[in-house]
Amino acid sequence: MMMRWIVVGFALAAMLSACAADRPTSADRASSVFGGESRSGDAAATARLVRLNPPPDYCALDRSQLVDAVSLHLLQKAVDGVAQLLSVWRDCSELAATRRGTVLFEEPSVAITVVVKEGEPVRTAVPRAEFLEMVAVIMPALRSDRSHQEAVEKELRRRFDDSVGQLAKSLGQRAAMGDLTDLGVRAKDRNAVYLAMITRADSGQRDLVLDNIIAVTQVRGLVMEVAFFANRTGEASLDRLLAEAQAIMSRIVSDNDHATQTDV
Repeated sequence: MMMRWIVVGFALAAMLSACAADRPTSADRASSVFGGESRSGDAAATARLVRLNPPPDYCALDRSQLVDAVSLHLLQKAVDGVAQLLSVWRDCSELAATRRGTVLFEEPSVAITVVVKEGEPVRTAVPRAEFLEMVAVIMPALRSDRSHQEAVEKELRRRFDDSVGQLAKSLGQRAAMGDLTDLGVRAKDRNAVYLAMITRADSGQRDLVLDNIIAVTQVRGLVMEVAFFANRTGEASLDRLLAEAQAIMSRIVSDNDHATQTDV
């Protein structure tokens, strides 16, 4: 479940990317973090298979913008070999502020991935309703498997150090991944299974505590994981994030189910 990493990783990447944009020579040195061939295959080709239209008030990160490009490259490196990063959406006003060097996470951010194996997207012919029932059973079992959880956390921290950690080092800064509080399955509806967690991190400039909702679903035969995150202000903020996640997942699923019908 690399999406647990992508939440805290993206938050720190956005902060460090804004710093790199202010110092072009540092950005050039940071580019070495992105070296090497991707083991996740062609994300652009996969993105063309699905409809991903940001909801009102959300804007997609743009690779022509330096701050956005650094974040996107860093996140893909972090999930290399296990997922393709298709798109990242942020509140338009917060994204504009980040590009100016002020990083905020008061409004939800959204990162959309598909699971890959040997460089190809994982596909399933299992109908969505049945797929979600399977996920709802499997996730609690994995959560209770201590050895599995320890192995996952070890891999998350390794990927963090190799990506965000390296970028921070190249900028002369510090980034530390804190505790992850796994809250398990929070909800399930016709569109997805929703996992909840709280993540913590230290950028060297400020501590981050983020609410996280990870939506797992099947869209057009692809296994999709969508991360939603925002600053944590209490239990009510997690419930608000869940409600926003459910609304956006309804939109994503509906858009793609309609596309499938009209493509036939």
